[in-house]
Amino acid sequence: MYKLESLIIPRNLLPFFATEWFIFFTLNITLILLKHPLDLISQTTELIVLIIFSWGISSLISDVYKHERTLIYTKTAVRSLLFSILYPLFLSLFLFLFEIPNYLINTKPYLLILCFIIIFLTRVLSFTIVRLLRKKHSVFQKKVFVIESKKSEPLIEYIESNSYTGYKNIAIAPKLLEYQNFGKLKKTISELEISVIFIPIEKAFDRNFQHMLDLKWEKNLNIQLYANYDYPVKNAYVDYFGLVQSFPYRSSPLEIDFNRTIKKLFDLFFSFSIILLILSWMLPIIALLIKIDSKGPVFFIQKRNGLNNKVFRCFKFRSMTENNDLTQVKKNDKRITRIGKILRRTSIDEFPQFINVLKGDMSVVGPRPHMEIHNVNYSKHLKKTTHPFQQRHSIKPGITGLAQVRGFRGEIKGESDIINRVKYDIFYVKHWTFILDIKIILRTVINLIRGEEKAY
Repeated sequence: MYKLESLIIPRNLLPFFATEWFIFFTLNITLILLKHPLDLISQTTELIVLIIFSWGISSLISDVYKHERTLIYTKTAVRSLLFSILYPLFLSLFLFLFEIPNYLINTKPYLLILCFIIIFLTRVLSFTIVRLLRKKHSVFQKKVFVIESKKSEPLIEYIESNSYTGYKNIAIAPKLLEYQNFGKLKKTISELEISVIFIPIEKAFDRNFQHMLDLKWEKNLNIQLYANYDYPVKNAYVDYFGLVQSFPYRSSPLEIDFNRTIKKLFDLFFSFSIILLILSWMLPIIALLIKIDSKGPVFFIQKRNGLNNKVFRCFKFRSMTENNDLTQVKKNDKRITRIGKILRRTSIDEFPQFINVLKGDMSVVGPRPHMEIHNVNYSKHLKKTTHPFQQRHSIKPGITGLAQVRGFRGEIKGESDIINRVKYDIFYVKHWTFILDIKIILRTVINLIRGEEKAY
C-alpha cells in the first residue's frame, strides 16, 4: 500500500509528469498505427487498458515516478532503465494472455530503441527542470527547521550545500522549543512560513517533547524524524541526506495519499448514490412538511470547523424554530418543531450533509464537526488535559463517526462526554481502515432502525 503512493504526484509537479505520460502513450499509439493499423483497431479499448496497466505495474516496481527531494541523477537513470526493461515484458505477457497481436515483436529494433531513448531523455529532462525550479523558484521551495542534536550538523550541512532539494533551513531560538513558549513558537513558525520540521528520533519518544509533535495538526506541518544511517527504520519512505536518514512522522493512515484517494472515491460514490436514490425524492416532501410546520427556510446552514480547523457551511434540514440561541440542544428542547422531532430522531435532518461531502467539505465517516463557539470552548477545556483535541481536525469531519456509533453523539452533559468523544475520534484518526468505515456505516444504519437514546 505504501508502494502505491509513489504514483501520487505533488500538484506543482503534475505538468512535468503529465508531459512525460503524454509522450509515453503517444509513442505507443504511434508504434501501433505504424505496424498494425487494421489488426488492432477492433481491440483499441483492451489495448489501451493493457498499456496503462503495464505502465502502472512497471512504475510501481521501478519507482520511476518517485520524487523525493534528495533524488540524484544516478538513481533516476537506474529507475528509468529498470522501467524500460519491465514495461515491454509486462505488456508482452498481457498481450499474449489476452490473445492480442504483439506490436512490439514486429516493430523494427531501431524504432523500439529510439522510443526508449526518447522516454529516458524525457524523464531526465523533467527531473532536471524540477531540480532547477526547486533551486531557483520559491514556489517549489520549502522552509525547514532542523531541531539540533548530535546528528543535526551533517543534516543541516547537506541541506545548505545541496540547494536542488528546495529546502531552506531557518534557525529558531532554542528557548522557543520549551513547552511554556509553545504559543510563541507557533506564532514564529507562521511568521517565518516554515512548513517542515526535522526532529531527532530520540526526542520523539521524550514526554517533555511531545508538544513538538503536536505541531503536525496544530499548524498542519510536515514533521520529519531523522536519525543516523545505522538506526533501524521500517518505513517505505526513507530519504537519505548524506548519511542521515529521514522519514515522515505519521499519526494517521489517511496521511498516505493512496488511502486518502480511496476514501475520497468512496465518499463521492456513496454520497452521489444517496442524493440520487434517496434525497432526490425525499427533499421536496421534507421541504413541504417543514414549510407547513413552521415559518423559516427549509435548510439550516451553520458555520462549523472542518479539516485543519477551517470553517465551512454545514447543511441540515431545519428542525428548530428560527433563533439566535447558540446553546446545545437538550432533551425536550422547546426550540424543536413537531416535524423537527421526527427528523432528529431518525437523523434525516443530517441528509443534506451529503451535499457537503460532494463539495469536499466533509466525509461520510469522520469526527463530527462542532459549532465554532463550542469548538473553541472544548479546545480550551481539553488543553488542561492530555487529550489532543486538535488532532480530530487532521482529517475531514464526517456525517457519522466512531464516537457517534459508540453512544457519544448529541448533547455534551459533562466532561466525560467530550473526553470520550475525542478519545474515539482520535482512535479513528490513528487506526483508519476502509473496512472500519464500512462497519461504522452499517452500525449507524442499525442504530437508526433501533433508535438511539441521545437522538433528540
